[in-house]
Amino acid sequence: MLEIHKSLRDTHLIGSGCRESTVFHERCPIMATFHISQIGHSEIRPPYRMVRVDPSASHIVACFAGRGRTLIDGRWQTWGAGEVLLAPPHALYAFEATEDEPWKIAWLFYEQPPDTVPVVDYKESILIKANVESFVAVLQTFCREVGGEAERSVIQSLTALIDLYARRFAGSIAANERIWGLWGQVEADLARKWNNAELARLAAMSEEHLRRLCRRQYGRTPMAHVQHLRMLRACALLRMMPDKLDTISGMAGYSSMFAFSATFKRWAGVPPSAYRQKSLNGTSIAARPLGHHGGNKTHSKLA
Repeated sequence: MLEIHKSLRDTHLIGSGCRESTVFHERCPIMATFHISQIGHSEIRPPYRMVRVDPSASHIVACFAGRGRTLIDGRWQTWGAGEVLLAPPHALYAFEATEDEPWKIAWLFYEQPPDTVPVVDYKESILIKANVESFVAVLQTFCREVGGEAERSVIQSLTALIDLYARRFAGSIAANERIWGLWGQVEADLARKWNNAELARLAAMSEEHLRRLCRRQYGRTPMAHVQHLRMLRACALLRMMPDKLDTISGMAGYSSMFAFSATFKRWAGVPPSAYRQKSLNGTSIAARPLGHHGGNKTHSKLA
């Protein structure tokens, strides 16, 4: 172990000039379906310092303004806007604020379920260059939604998008391009009677391998992801189109209006008709409260 590592201990030094907005999965259970434990963004200044010697989670932290520094390959390196820290489980990582101007970061943590491959699957922490603007915008929107309207379907869609961007940073999506081609074909024909064998054939992999990839990337089975895509389509159609519900049902991939309504209510927390009415009235649906995030707060613990 390098000498600089030997002097480091678990630390979370915040300071009075820092602000953090954090959403924990206990208050937003949808996050847990993606194995995400925390989502947040921070504006930090000296003497802020974060050190984790043996973290249990994968950490993905994007800098979008200002500069700080992080420990990479045993050396402190400058970390600026447009760079993402990827820290795997059980590998030391450390970063700290070094300048008076605000240093702004957005981040999320993935828990490590037993017998699964980590989202950040490296031996040591690395720093990469990336386009972080969309990731940061979606993450900040997510925090505002959870702390405000808290509409379940919106939060579910935002969480899925955050997960997508984060996994792109981590490289776990690039390694599985076939599965993304598969979902493009599914979305183009949602009314088809999909089954695991057909999905696996189109993805050119075994059913078991497809199941493992889906569990790893989405926290659900392939057929559950088909249902998820159908529900996202239904939400968009209910908001934008005045057609009868049985028509919407068919466009979302359901031959049975009863099956569509029952599935939608389980997924969104309210029947399709109520979802549409609330949308037309310009109000949000929070039939299943996800808890309230109280805005910018300073927390005693980030990881």
